[in-house]
Amino acid sequence: MRLPNYVFTLDAAIALLNGNNHATYLVREAEAGRVYVFIPASVLAEVRAGRRTMEAVLMTPGVECIPLTEAAAIDLPDVPESLDDRHVALEAEWLGATVVAAAGQPWWGKGRPVLTI
Repeated sequence: MRLPNYVFTLDAAIALLNGNNHATYLVREAEAGRVYVFIPASVLAEVRAGRRTMEAVLMTPGVECIPLTEAAAIDLPDVPESLDDRHVALEAEWLGATVVAAAGQPWWGKGRPVLTI
């Protein structure tokens, strides 16, 4: 059985660090081996939460950082959005993942389901 994949946007990652119950639930589900949570490196660069804070999140089993590879940089959608949003959209497409976005922050990406937290 294939586990569900979730890719966090910048606002969802910030919500996680601020204790959002829905974001925390997804990380706990990842830790229990029921889902995978992905946070793109471009999102990490924008969170600016500090090494210790982010390492604590990324050391959770089932939570992974996705690097911005050369292939991804070439294939990023050509839209007038931020780098981190374009990275999220591409990785969600490649992984067949659900995009996790915070309430009040409309997600522009098309073609992937969105979970608003």
